[in-house]
Amino acid sequence: MTIKPFLEVKEFLDYDAVLTATCPMCHKKFDITVNRTDLAQWRQGKLAQEAFPYLTPPVREQLITGTCGSCFDELFKNFE
Repeated sequence: MTIKPFLEVKEFLDYDAVLTATCPMCHKKFDITVNRTDLAQWRQGKLAQEAFPYLTPPVREQLITGTCGSCFDELFKNFE
């Protein structure tokens, strides 16, 4: 099931969902495991930081924009 062009559900487990995110910059694939209830709430509009407080900010950013942490850092390295 595709959630966003760069994010799809790889598999559903008992209480979790494994998502595969593909970075639009480097095209690497990353698996992200989230709680199924949290995923449903995020898809209904809950903010990522509220739905997934157990994920790091770079992983939440990847769910939102698709950009992996390394590419995000590269994009914004001149803004530090």
